[in-house]
Amino acid sequence: MGEVLGFLRRHQPFTSLEPDALSRVADSIVEKRFKAGDVILQQGGSPATALFVVRKGSVELVADGRVLDLMGEGEVFGHMSLMTGLEPMATVRAHEDTDCLLLDRDIADEVLGTHEGLSYLTASLRGRVERIGHAAPEVGLGRETVGSLLHGPAVICSAEVSVLDAARAMSTARSSCALIARPDGSLGIVTDVDMRDLLSRGDDPTQQVGGVATVPAVTVGPEAITAEALFLMVKGGFHHLPVVDGTGDVLGIVTESDVVGFGADSPSVLRSRIERASTVAMAVGAVSELPKAISALVDARLDPVHIGHVVGATIDALVHRLLDLAFSELGPPPVPWAWLAFGSLGRHEQALHTDQDHGIAYAGTEADEEELDPYFESVAVFVTDALELAGLPRCRGNIMSVSRGLRQSLPGWVAAYRKWIAETNPLGTGVAAIISDGRRVAGPLDVEPVLHAVVRSARSAPRFLQRLAKHGLANTPPTGFFRDFIVESTGEHAGALDLKHRGILPITDLARFLTVQAGVTAGRTLERLRLAVEAGALEDDERVALEEAFRLLWQLRLEHQLSRLRAGESADDYVDPKRLAPVTRQALKESFRTIARTQRGLRTVVAWGAT
Repeated sequence: MGEVLGFLRRHQPFTSLEPDALSRVADSIVEKRFKAGDVILQQGGSPATALFVVRKGSVELVADGRVLDLMGEGEVFGHMSLMTGLEPMATVRAHEDTDCLLLDRDIADEVLGTHEGLSYLTASLRGRVERIGHAAPEVGLGRETVGSLLHGPAVICSAEVSVLDAARAMSTARSSCALIARPDGSLGIVTDVDMRDLLSRGDDPTQQVGGVATVPAVTVGPEAITAEALFLMVKGGFHHLPVVDGTGDVLGIVTESDVVGFGADSPSVLRSRIERASTVAMAVGAVSELPKAISALVDARLDPVHIGHVVGATIDALVHRLLDLAFSELGPPPVPWAWLAFGSLGRHEQALHTDQDHGIAYAGTEADEEELDPYFESVAVFVTDALELAGLPRCRGNIMSVSRGLRQSLPGWVAAYRKWIAETNPLGTGVAAIISDGRRVAGPLDVEPVLHAVVRSARSAPRFLQRLAKHGLANTPPTGFFRDFIVESTGEHAGALDLKHRGILPITDLARFLTVQAGVTAGRTLERLRLAVEAGALEDDERVALEEAFRLLWQLRLEHQLSRLRAGESADDYVDPKRLAPVTRQALKESFRTIARTQRGLRTVVAWGAT
């Protein structure tokens, strides 16, 4: 037993176990030898009945006849099949004579319930294929780098060559796009779609290609992850992304199909349909396909938080189109303006069940508002009504541009921000919290520098910080436990788990508080957590644990909402924990413990304010 104990102490996820727990594991272990070529688990065969640890030798991970990985000493496999009861998604075969340690289900559950074990589980649940466990074939996971997807040099043309010559170069290379080297050193891009459009209009194909290229081309570095590349493409409404190194040299091109591998269900195709919509009905009809596109992303195993960004970018595209349709009907805006998104819309953290949070700012003084506001009120009504038709219900707190207080001049907005920060009532604090997530979605009025400066000034308002901390404690992780289930103890959804209010929002509120307290501004929750670490307001190991919990909750949220939509039901955030696999329930418990631990800092701020 001593040798087994020493072996386990050297390998995750056993390294963090207390001595007594480690001894229980060692006492329960069954050792088994497999000869080279022996199939330990069969793809599509019987579920695993034990958790396997390679003690000596190595095993191959094989899917559809292809070797995906070679796992050696100390590596773990079989946990997903064991805990879910599902058929193995790949074959595990002894690469050589191999000794394995076998843990039964109860002991495996105990081991994987630790914080270190949770990192295994959340990685698997998010679909990250790593060299652990019993993995699926590696397909479009969204955690790869774009540099790993490059498969040939890009077509690069001088801006002076003709459109016809550029098209010939694309045809010869069998490329759907060409990069255009401009005299100033920047890059433009033309695609096969651009070429077809030009020829269909009867334009001169001998003209210089630099005159028809899109400039500047959006680029990424080779280290960018594929999920972020997809977000850039959806946000920008394009399908090709040049990859350049630190010196600006072109390494190649990645396309949307490279990143995810689908076409008709592509979020960029959906965005194109939205942008081409000539009526509200057409725009609403296009966005109704969003669940199908998101389903494809979930199936492709993209990072769930990045999927939320893609949903947000798609809704942004819808807002842009609805504003254009409003201006066509109402006439052009009389002054520069900006459409603002707040709350989850402002953070680009959208699921398939979300409401509206928005406002309008426009140029001028507060004295001009009486003259200007009727026009912008009409715009607000037009867009709000259309968003409701598209499946985004109105905000129950009325944080929408149809409210007079959320539609005003920029100086009026500054005064309103300061008022919400100064107010002592919970309503004002709640509004300030939502508004602090504000982001300009559309419009020429550059409001963000001005409004963000007001948000940063809130760090000098200790009473506001105390109220903001108290607001952050309005949502806490569930504390009611029924046998092995984590449940809401009271209310309409007793027995169900509210993933949003009990898990996601507590992390969001904490991240918001920490950045406001530090006097820095950032939109997204994970970015805020990283900035909090840089500001010394959060330990890095706490950030890592919160990020893991955040991603796990988002994954479960998206999967739950899609399952309801596929069943013909409306999407919501209430999960029946009895339907979750034991491993998932255990991971959730650890996530909630992580959230509860980090909320203690907020309780300290609240207590300080009460003294």
